[in-house]
Amino acid sequence: MNPLRPIAASCGLILTLSIVACTPPGAQPPNADDLTSSSAAESKPGHGAVAGASEESEAQLQLLTVDTTGRVGLLDLLDSSEREIAHITAPAHLSSDGRYGFAAHAAGVEIVDSGVWTWDHGDHSHYYRSEPGFLGSVAGEGIATVIGGPLSTAGGTGVFFPTSGDAVLLDNAALAHGSVEELFRVRVSPHSGLIAPFADGAVVSETDASGHPSTLRYISADGSASDHTTACDHPHSALHTRAGLVVICTGGAVVGTTASDGTPEFDFVASPVQGAVLPTMSGRKGRPVLAGPSPDTGITLFDSRARTWDSIQSEFQFIAAGAVDDAESHVVAVDTTGRVHVFRDGRAIAVTTPLLTATDLTASTHRGEFEVASIALSLDANRAYLASPERATVTEIDFADNARISREFQPKIVPAAFAETGR
Repeated sequence: MNPLRPIAASCGLILTLSIVACTPPGAQPPNADDLTSSSAAESKPGHGAVAGASEESEAQLQLLTVDTTGRVGLLDLLDSSEREIAHITAPAHLSSDGRYGFAAHAAGVEIVDSGVWTWDHGDHSHYYRSEPGFLGSVAGEGIATVIGGPLSTAGGTGVFFPTSGDAVLLDNAALAHGSVEELFRVRVSPHSGLIAPFADGAVVSETDASGHPSTLRYISADGSASDHTTACDHPHSALHTRAGLVVICTGGAVVGTTASDGTPEFDFVASPVQGAVLPTMSGRKGRPVLAGPSPDTGITLFDSRARTWDSIQSEFQFIAAGAVDDAESHVVAVDTTGRVHVFRDGRAIAVTTPLLTATDLTASTHRGEFEVASIALSLDANRAYLASPERATVTEIDFADNARISREFQPKIVPAAFAETGR
């Protein structure tokens, strides 16, 4: 038994380095299935609009880069303009939900708003632009794992600190209005774990009596623990898909959905290889298919809608991969020599020359018990972006056009860490 222990806090002023946890009256983060139909998303007031933001006719795609000194820049992919927007602690890891940059270091997470986002309605999207800038910090111990929700202006973002075991659910509505507020903060036994936004709260990993991460428990928006649990051996990554929340475990994946009455439901889908240590899986935001490097060669695929595992056979070993899941089922992957491969419907169609250096390929970061390759590959509906910190470049690849290199950027703020925003 690994009980969750709420951390007491009172509502009040939000400070940069000390976040106060509170639940705003009536706050209701979205159901994890909101992205499965446009009607559900349409019912959300504002359709992702925020006061002061302009609605645009197309996605306002930008590259958010952070250099080794902590300078943060935005490079606009529409007009190639660039500006510096903040100066933060140099992160050990940078993640993004498509709007915010979450820069994790040993003492917490610093949050930067890129000022651009997409509101996904399933059958269409809305695109917004506002002023970017630094939002604030979440204090914690250890390099945090950050998992965003389906929408940047509603619901929550999960921040898990492995050294203390603190699991924090941030309020995305507050982030969208420029402040950092915690919906809840609970504490479990320290471990390399996660908290993922789900339904009106989140799922949090817990350990067994021996300290091994083995369970996911649903926590409601007020921080109270529920009896809704599911087995998940060593959960190490999670992503929101069109079919629900997917948490990758050793030996399989958990798909989280909600019943019509809002009750959490969990479905474990075992990997064909019993006990397989699965890679971090990734895919284009909100789509059902995920991809990741297979342990030896080739690529592992998981379809969260069909609840099936598959693979792409290849002679190459890959260190990063992601599923685009467009009409032709493109998968983009980076091999151990830094080349980008493109697959369509399971067949190899193109490969680039090496786009990464030997230094890029050997760079890695330790997150809890895992050593994670620091390969920054981002996918949107039309392009893939790959950052080379050593070469100080971000390469834009048209994966549908035989992996054609469409542009190469040299940001003034060198991409030691990088994310694509506006997606």
